[in-house]
This record gives sequence, C-alpha cells and structure tokens, in this order.
Amino acid sequence: MRTSRRLFQTCVLVLAASALSSTVVLAQDSGDSDWKAPHKNGHTFSPVNGIPDAYVRSYIRNNLGMSQTSDVDIPLGVIGEDTLFASRGALLFANLGIEYQQTIKEWIAFRVKLKVNGRLGTGTSALLTSGVSATTGFELGWLMRLLETDKGYMSLSFDVKNSSFTTINIADFVDDIINGENAELVKKTPSMRAGVGLRYTHAFSPLVGLVSYFETGYGESVDRVSDDEWFTQFGASVDFDLAGVGWVPIGLAVGYQQDSFPEGGADITDVVRGFLFRIGYTGRKDLALGLNFVYSTFPSDQLDEKIKSTGATLDLRYYF
Repeated sequence: MRTSRRLFQTCVLVLAASALSSTVVLAQDSGDSDWKAPHKNGHTFSPVNGIPDAYVRSYIRNNLGMSQTSDVDIPLGVIGEDTLFASRGALLFANLGIEYQQTIKEWIAFRVKLKVNGRLGTGTSALLTSGVSATTGFELGWLMRLLETDKGYMSLSFDVKNSSFTTINIADFVDDIINGENAELVKKTPSMRAGVGLRYTHAFSPLVGLVSYFETGYGESVDRVSDDEWFTQFGASVDFDLAGVGWVPIGLAVGYQQDSFPEGGADITDVVRGFLFRIGYTGRKDLALGLNFVYSTFPSDQLDEKIKSTGATLDLRYYF
C-alpha cells in the first residue's frame, strides 16, 4: 500500500514538473514570437540606417535627415597652371525616405521605397561651384528567407532602383558657353540599376547582435557620358540591446558602410565610405525608433579634395 502511494506521488510530481517545464518553454516561445520587430535569442536588433536587416516582416518606415560637410576650398577657375580659390565653403545635404514592406508569405515579402535627396552650397562660392542638386527615385524589391536558426536569420534580396539626378549649376553653364559647347543650366541624368543581395542577422546573446549585408548589380552610371557599370555596396553593424540584460530599453549600434553607387549628387561618382552610430528605443515589440549619426568621406568631380561630412537621421519603423 505504501509502495503504491509513493509511486502515485512520484508520478504526480513528475507530471507537475513536466507541465511546469512545458509552461516555461511555451512562455519563452510566445514571448519571442510576440515580437514583430526583429528579435532573436532575447535580443532586439537596432538596424542602423543604411544597413538593412534580413527579417521578412511587414512594416512602414520613415526617415528624415540632414548632414553638412566641413569647409573645403572652392575653386573658381584655372588660369594656366594656377587654380584660383574664392573662399572656403561647405555643402548641405538633406534626405527623406518612405519605405513599405509587405509579407506575402512567412518566407517572402515585397518592398517599395520612395526617396528624395537634396544638396546645396552654404556659401556663395560653394553655391556657384557645386550648384543645387536633387535626387529623386523609387525602389522595388523582393526579400526571401533562406535560413533561420535559434540565433541567426539569412535572406536573399532582389531590387530594381530608378533614380533621377537634377543639377542646376551656374559655373558649369558659363564654362560650356565659353567653350562653345551645348550649354544647359538644368541637367537631368536618369539612372536605373538592378541588383541582388545577401543579408544576415545574428544574435550572439541577449546583449549583442550583428546586422550585415552585401549587394551587387549592374546599371546606368551617374556620369552622363559613362557606360553602364557594375556596382557593389556592403556594410555591417554591431548593436547592444541593454534591455536584453535587464537594463533600460535602449539600443546602441556602431557600423561601417561602403557604396560604389552613391546618390548624393551627379558629381559624386566614386566610393562613399560611412562610419555609423545609432541610439534607439527598444521598449516596444512593434516599433523601432532611433537617431542615427554618420561620418562620411567621398570624392567630388567638382572639388580638388576628399569631402568629409557629418549628419543625423531620425528613423521610425512600425511593424504590423
């Protein structure tokens, strides 16, 4: 009798322990699955603006930013072998982007993006030499999940991007008249390209995560007289989710990006390198809000030195 009672008590304890263990596992799983924003292994990712994450998710995104270069020498012209400089000036950049991504199936999503970038000189000499330029365009793309593990997520992207570069430059207009060339005060350069990319996002721990991507493709050059060309862009960021270890719901990230097809102006035809930093809020499961800072270096066909700029972008993403 005692043996039967002990056996019954043992069975009850085992069943209770199994039920409790299952409840804990289900609670953990449901906790992770409740997150609509990119979330893995107890870590909420903080993607830096310009470095896309790999997740197939439905969201709407808006970003607004400004940046300014340091003062550079503005050349007015060349007489013989001597270059004349008027003064030192700077360039101001502004950008606006709206992006929408819709999940078709749990493994594939469609994406569309509209963007507007503007640039003008902050001083008279800079304004006359570099002019005023605007870049408008849209992107259409697909994102397909390739691999998902407990800590990692990999996807494949296909994109078609159409941009239009418009420049108003008085100095070039006068030079064309003097040289007897076809003078245009307003120059427009259309550019279309298509590319394929690989994205990978990994959560090493609840505190540390990685967001990375690589993209390559073929399309029209920004330079009106150049042939079509291949382009590449890649980047990676390491982010720290302080809420993942029981601290405040703040996400920090640092990263690097390189782009051989920049869109800051028709005269920027070489590689742009950017060093990135982000501070954001990670306290909601359906929202990613962050302030992004960037330090960029790039050459310009109109200036004799490499340009350096610093800027900030407010990035808002709502997942549904």
